[in-house]
Amino acid sequence: MSYSPQNTSIKSFVRDIVPKCYLPAIQRELVWKPEKIEDFMDSILRGFPFGTLLLWNVKKPAIHKYSFYDLIRIFDAEHPHNNKANIIDLTECYGILDGQQRTTALNLGLKGQYRMKLPKKWWGNPSAWIVKKLYINMLHIPVPDNNNERKYEIEFLSDEDALRKREGYYWYSVGNILSRETEQELREWRRSTPYRDSEVFEDNLDTLWKAFNRQGGITYFLEDNQDLNEVLTIFVRLNMGGEKLSHSDLLLSLATANWKAHDARKEIYELTEKLNEDCGGQFAFDKDFVLKALLVLNDKDLRFRAENVQLDSGLEEKWEEIKEKLPLAVKLVASFGFSDRTLTAKNALIPIVYYLSKTSRDNSFLTSKVYQEERNRLRLWIITVLMGRVFGGQSDDVLRRIREILKPLHQGQSFPAEEINLKLIQNQNLSISKEVIKELIEDADYKSPLAFLLLALITPVQLDPGIQYHVDHIHPKSHIERERLKSLGMIEQEIEWVLQKQNALPNLQLLSGPVNQQKLDMPYDEWLAEHDKHGYYRQMGLIPEGVDLRLASFRAFYEARQNLLLGRLARALGVQSE
Repeated sequence: MSYSPQNTSIKSFVRDIVPKCYLPAIQRELVWKPEKIEDFMDSILRGFPFGTLLLWNVKKPAIHKYSFYDLIRIFDAEHPHNNKANIIDLTECYGILDGQQRTTALNLGLKGQYRMKLPKKWWGNPSAWIVKKLYINMLHIPVPDNNNERKYEIEFLSDEDALRKREGYYWYSVGNILSRETEQELREWRRSTPYRDSEVFEDNLDTLWKAFNRQGGITYFLEDNQDLNEVLTIFVRLNMGGEKLSHSDLLLSLATANWKAHDARKEIYELTEKLNEDCGGQFAFDKDFVLKALLVLNDKDLRFRAENVQLDSGLEEKWEEIKEKLPLAVKLVASFGFSDRTLTAKNALIPIVYYLSKTSRDNSFLTSKVYQEERNRLRLWIITVLMGRVFGGQSDDVLRRIREILKPLHQGQSFPAEEINLKLIQNQNLSISKEVIKELIEDADYKSPLAFLLLALITPVQLDPGIQYHVDHIHPKSHIERERLKSLGMIEQEIEWVLQKQNALPNLQLLSGPVNQQKLDMPYDEWLAEHDKHGYYRQMGLIPEGVDLRLASFRAFYEARQNLLLGRLARALGVQSE
């Protein structure tokens, strides 16, 4: 892809190009304050380079597929937003991809005005507002170039302030320079003023003329590609130096511009916040997840592409459904004991959202005994796909294949976990054997989310919704230290083995947060004797019967529980016993 630079004067650019410029919906609004625009104009007068611009040369039919906004010429701080552009009759225009702030500053400073609020006055007071234009004091002696201050005296002023006569001031509207077609015309105008003999006035006027009429004063490039997805890629790359942008940021901007009954940005951010803070667990879902779930639920192309969020994409019609089913799905996995740390692939939740929608499930699905078996089926499935890292690669392809299986479902049908797994097993690590389970047990240590997944899969008691479960050391980690083990009569080789195994799965269990705090560093056999009169925690912890639970017998306990976990996991995952 090659670009040819277009060089012209700032005057020609503002006069001939800017009127054809619009802001694509992917662009942010004006953020430069008046002082920034004044600094920018001072830089232009000093001959400083201010970078190149990139314009998108949009033509039919693409011009009518996307949303554009008018470039601001008259800025109103009370109503600062760009207006939606009416381009229905246009056959082509320029969309600003890079240089929006600079182009708007030129347009506003040379051809527009700035309505701003006076300090210490109420917003609702009509007298609190004043309209200003950009002026330069033609009698100001420029300061040296090596000074950090502005070289020229440039300010936004009201016409009244500009006309007020003061010694050493002659305020000239910067935009008036555009109306002077020739230097001869400019000289004749200067001779008509009281300052025709002032060298400072003449020098400032000459500088102003040259800055805006010099050929090559501004350089821009034209992008002719009509594919918005390519344009989005260009825009993301151009903005990598500032606040990080992603395709989803830009697509969200497009959705916001196209939706009629909802503010897409506000709705998606509010739903994201609800998922993270008000669904029974601690999660960190983001807008990308919500947007991806919406695309999947829409039963069309689920990729992050521009055409998939356009006006006729149907996403807005699905919004109320996603607002209902996404929180339901998050509450469901929270009831399985998941948190952000253990839900290692958030996209694994999207097929459950799709299933809940297709089968018209409501909040009763979370607690009704009628759905207990179905909840267990979903719990086993999501743990299995997380263990198999199914969503670690091309998750769009995985979601697409799962959606094809779920699409025919209707109210009352079960989640087809087996069919999905058979579909995925061709390309994913879902083939579970006893050897695979042994490897999983070896890989699952205290710091690994896999430990939670395995323990949650085989816990024999129902995890309580809304309770945060911790992966806890059965024999406290603080007790497994060299001197203590030596005092128990262990030889050095045994001590090294125990130190290596202390964080492994056979020494880990699930406990609710409050119970874990209660247990803390108590020896496990003493804690059970004191707090487990009815055997609940022994059952929940999958503690083998007839094994000495004192730390001195760590190896015997470890090996017995390892065998118990292996058998339980094999049964849970449908692996035949040898």
